[in-house]
Amino acid sequence: MTSSPGDEPVFVRTGGHWHYNHRNRVGRVLIVVTGLVVAWGLYAYADDIRWSEAELRAAVHEAERAVESEALPAYQFTTGYDGHLRDAVHASGEGPEHGARVEAREEGGGADRYEVTTTDTDTAYCVSVTPAVRDLPRDVHGRPSGDEVRPSLEVAEAPC
Repeated sequence: MTSSPGDEPVFVRTGGHWHYNHRNRVGRVLIVVTGLVVAWGLYAYADDIRWSEAELRAAVHEAERAVESEALPAYQFTTGYDGHLRDAVHASGEGPEHGARVEAREEGGGADRYEVTTTDTDTAYCVSVTPAVRDLPRDVHGRPSGDEVRPSLEVAEAPC
């Protein structure tokens, strides 16, 4: 007596491993559904590890608001504003938590300029920060003091 496809088990064991049985209708459906779920998961993962133009734009403007809203001691900016900007871009909740680059470019008009880019986008943002590091309050030894500084930022969608 031969068995019908409906009599086939959903899972079969081959060589000690269990897998879906392609001879069973439910097994075939599970094969297709598993493939679709894995494809969707890979797509969602790839989308979460890459910056989009909109995410970068939103992150830079959110970082602008975050840096301007918090007064910090001048000595925290001794090496420049780039670290604070990079941290604020990543903490914005937009895009991945890595991959944004903030590079010091030049001084101009009393401001320090930083370029914000990613390897995933073609857009660059030029962020001008005042006061410039050279203009920060100093202590009696000429080092940046503990006086609080609230930087002012200006963002332009263009390379510096």
